[in-house]
Amino acid sequence: GVNLGFTLFAPEMFVTLGTADPIVPSFERLFATVVGAAPVAWGLLAVLFETAVGLLLLQRGMAARLGLVGAIGFLLAITPLGPWTQANPVLAVALTTLWFRGLDVSFADAVRRARRTRPRAGATKAG
Repeated sequence: GVNLGFTLFAPEMFVTLGTADPIVPSFERLFATVVGAAPVAWGLLAVLFETAVGLLLLQRGMAARLGLVGAIGFLLAITPLGPWTQANPVLAVALTTLWFRGLDVSFADAVRRARRTRPRAGATKAG
């Protein structure tokens, strides 16, 4: 997504995101010095982390819960970046509600179920 595009085409945007209008002043210093020293590396780290979290969220059970923890933690960690991330706590609360649902069906399970219940091409309904 966005972080992959930044990493490939505009890695300096990682520094800009953290220094443009941070809500927590120490974020500006952190992004200017730490992220600014190696924006491509930080971008790749973000892409890998987000990919891993996304793949975990597509699973079921403990793997899905680990994905939820990663997603919620990421959303809350980047909330102080600026005004554009202020909806993140709301998204984190929404993800938290999934924790209390049964996470016993993975994305692959859902696709398999949908394929089994879908009528086959050319089949007609009796009636």
